[in-house]
Amino acid sequence: MGGMTASASQVALREIDGGNFEACASINVAREQSRFTNAPHWSMLQQFYAPHRAGSRQLAIYIGDEVAGMVCLGFGNEFSPDWFMLEEIVIDVRFQRRGVAFDALSLALEMFRADGRFGVVRTFTDSENTAAIKLCEKLGFTLTDDAENLGRVNGEYIL
Repeated sequence: MGGMTASASQVALREIDGGNFEACASINVAREQSRFTNAPHWSMLQQFYAPHRAGSRQLAIYIGDEVAGMVCLGFGNEFSPDWFMLEEIVIDVRFQRRGVAFDALSLALEMFRADGRFGVVRTFTDSENTAAIKLCEKLGFTLTDDAENLGRVNGEYIL
């Protein structure tokens, strides 16, 4: 694919299972982004053992038959009882700057919309994570600084 941009028709979200968990655990994050996200294998462990991930779905992001990243989506729990939560997205360094994150999160927003339980999606990121902030703005999230958690930017998307 070289420097080509991914198209939404190429990007798909699939359950993480016995056939792809090793590829997901091997996702390499760009060095400058590693301070903003968990290691992929740690994220997968959190899915099963961290209380804040209850009710979440962790999905592999595919381009064709290749794992390009993963995303964690919250479908409501005690920490987010009245809204959906975009908890985390990780794109392998080989697939960055191709629109993969935008296409994957667009699919995620459609999943939330189809679920229909809540009318709001929330997320947050570090205020220095300019790539995530630009991505959220491009997707249509309204962003605000978090006065209680300095250094964090909150995002809200109305479905």
